[in-house]
Amino acid sequence: MQQIFKEPLIDTKELCNRLGVTRQAIYKWRKLSDPMPVKVDNTSKNGKTIRYLYSDVLNWLNEKKRKSEVLR
Repeated sequence: MQQIFKEPLIDTKELCNRLGVTRQAIYKWRKLSDPMPVKVDNTSKNGKTIRYLYSDVLNWLNEKKRKSEVLR
């Protein structure tokens, strides 16, 4: 039987660590006209649960040819 790998969702802090960028960069990318893909977003309700699939974010960055480094 083939086992299906389910990629875990990561939070903003983990995404920043993996990409080497600041939280401000992530927030800016989420607000673009073609925003960064978000898998879970409860910010309009009673909390701030935002999660990402790392592979989706990498694909998005590659499609947009954006740099994954932000000057600090």
